[in-house]
Amino acid sequence: MMNLKYLFGCLVVCTILTSACKKTDNTPDLVEAGKQTDRLVINDRQREFVTYIPENVNVTESLPLVFVFHNTGSTGDAFLTSSGWQAKADAEHFILVCPTAWKYSCFAEYGSPKNNITKWNDDNVSLCPGATDTLSNDVLFVRNMITYLLGQYPIDNKRIYATGFAGGGNLCAKLATDAPNLFAAIAASAGTSQDTTRAPSEVIPFMQTYGALDESAVMGGPLPTDESVLSHPFVAPIINRTLKKMHLNTTHTYTESAQTGTAVYKQSNGSQSAEYQFVVVKDLAHAYADGKNNAVAYTGLVWDFFKRFKR
Repeated sequence: MMNLKYLFGCLVVCTILTSACKKTDNTPDLVEAGKQTDRLVINDRQREFVTYIPENVNVTESLPLVFVFHNTGSTGDAFLTSSGWQAKADAEHFILVCPTAWKYSCFAEYGSPKNNITKWNDDNVSLCPGATDTLSNDVLFVRNMITYLLGQYPIDNKRIYATGFAGGGNLCAKLATDAPNLFAAIAASAGTSQDTTRAPSEVIPFMQTYGALDESAVMGGPLPTDESVLSHPFVAPIINRTLKKMHLNTTHTYTESAQTGTAVYKQSNGSQSAEYQFVVVKDLAHAYADGKNNAVAYTGLVWDFFKRFKR
């Protein structure tokens, strides 16, 4: 026969534990913090993305959502912490999503074949002859992620942003053309639009950043950080292409600081919706500025730009 004293003791402990688990006030429930990997099927392909939730997010909030797109060959999970965006999400209290590009068996970029690495479909990718892949629809992937995330987390749909590096920056420029209605602002680092024909259905705030020592930009020496950078043979076509897409003229202001040079273009009526910034960062090669490899941290630079805008 079971010891009644032991049984009574168990009942008391269970009652205490149960009571402790029950909420005793009307504070909103918290969303589970940390990162998790989610998957969606897009055109018969399973696509993956990492979602990061900072501490103390409750279900009644309405938080910004920031997409961060990695460079060619990386993954969302790898870029989550190496870029510094996880710490920024903690500090500024927003939800962060780092998707992973499709891994192609073989594709050509700038005429060079690459095998079994990730690559965003940024309008500058073609499959190798005989490759069994098809090009991924990454704009559709982003649209479906947003639909999914809005159903899962307390997100403000008027404060959704996208940024990325290199190939991920190219994708951001493509999103500014092909899906501007999804975002309040977009920023591309070491990336630009690879298309010269399509025009966006609407214009949203857009920032581009390049390192003065970026191997893809340097021609005979570092990019200048004074206003002469705007006429540099690498920079001028990028700016002109972007101004054309955004229906902006060449009127601008230019500010040079200890570490950056920044050109700001706006519509003549001062509308925020058409703002374009081009930023060159001193002493930075083709790398994501994280505050350790450079005095500038892109997380701070880009977030300060983003938080000024909402749809």
